[in-house]
Amino acid sequence: MGLNRIPVIGAAKALRRTARLLRLGGGTALPGLVVEAVAPEYLDEWAQQLTGGIILVSGTNGKTTTVRMAGEILLRAGYEPVSNRAGSNLLRGILSALVERSDWQGRLVLGGRGVGLFEVDEGTLPQMLGRLRPHVVVLINLFRDQLDRYGEVEALARAWRRVLTETPPEVLVVNADDPNLAAIIDDFPKDLVLFGLESSPFARESLPHAADARFCPRCNGPLRYDTVYYSHLGKYHCPDCGWERPVPDVAGEIVRAQGVESLGLVIQFGGEPFEVELPVGGTYNAYNALAATALAWAYRVPARIVRQALGAFQPAFGRQQVINFGRRRLVTILVKNPAGFNEAINLILSDGRDGPKNLLIILNDRVNDGRDISWVWDVDFDLLRGRVGLVITSGLRAAEMALRLKYAEVAGTADTPEPVVEPDIRRALDIAVEKIRPGDTLYILPTYTALLDLQRILARRGLTRPYWEA
Repeated sequence: MGLNRIPVIGAAKALRRTARLLRLGGGTALPGLVVEAVAPEYLDEWAQQLTGGIILVSGTNGKTTTVRMAGEILLRAGYEPVSNRAGSNLLRGILSALVERSDWQGRLVLGGRGVGLFEVDEGTLPQMLGRLRPHVVVLINLFRDQLDRYGEVEALARAWRRVLTETPPEVLVVNADDPNLAAIIDDFPKDLVLFGLESSPFARESLPHAADARFCPRCNGPLRYDTVYYSHLGKYHCPDCGWERPVPDVAGEIVRAQGVESLGLVIQFGGEPFEVELPVGGTYNAYNALAATALAWAYRVPARIVRQALGAFQPAFGRQQVINFGRRRLVTILVKNPAGFNEAINLILSDGRDGPKNLLIILNDRVNDGRDISWVWDVDFDLLRGRVGLVITSGLRAAEMALRLKYAEVAGTADTPEPVVEPDIRRALDIAVEKIRPGDTLYILPTYTALLDLQRILARRGLTRPYWEA
């Protein structure tokens, strides 16, 4: 890259700065759109500067958190991760992250050995594999999500399997507990690292009704689960053909849990078991930590560094973010599909706090959320029956969310026996804070664009940083 690159890079950087100054967003996509339209060949030149290789992390739930965990590990191991930390996971988001880390001539400014660590939208992973030629690909899970955009889980798994066979990375990291992903490894021609859970106090014996893997990917016979950890993730086998969950290289055991505050996890890592206290809760975060650890194993990072990094990482905005507001405690948990929402409900109900739970559920149906909101009917809201206090629904589809809760017989307090419907998020937040008592917790459960709306409101009140800085 040389002087002729300055106008393009300059325009991209100016767009990012302007977007942030005018509070139009974080500039996590616009700069990349400029480069993508005017000079897409820059990507190849940046990739050559990333001597530590390129890592792609994909899946339905947990991409942003896994990237954050992995970034902390690689940084402590002497690498300099270049990452789309804010979660903009299309090509424009990756290009924007590279623009931000480059000088005016397009050279990456790195303090160590550069490595590209990018989360990738699951629908565009096949195209990204051919475009970026990654050294490592990490596959976390596959759940039903935005059916109007992605289609069925099985179709997505087939597309992944085909492109990974045709354009294989040097190392493939896979969640062994997800049958849809475990089937992918059959034809993979290069190195594999598998991760999974071995035990958890939250394990169950049967699948929830919204599970997305009930049949064997090989023979289409019914799968039998010995243990279920989260949605359809667990230990399984096929009685018809004998196919079974592969043995993980990186295995975890949940030994302690305290709501959203922390999770005690013992990890078997290359023959060196160690215990780590994650600063977030939930079974899904145990899987995120195991995925990041498996990536660390592929990069030969010592266990002591992995342990230090996992205990010190900070979650992204809205991923169990805790904010103190008016002597109330606000906990934000992103929800976007049945599997994730069910896990959030289980997490809330296991927080160890007495008394009913106060909820603000914010449901949007913009493009990035998915226009089809029928998925809320597959969420196990009946688990909340008799366990809630104040319930407020907000967002563009607040009324439909309230209807779903009424059918599940999830009511509020004696004073407000039905969910309070307030489409305006700012007013809904104010109502919630006014109605709950000092010292109480309000769980805020927004979909993706609702989370961005909420973050803008909280940032303007000085309660949190803008999402691109978090």
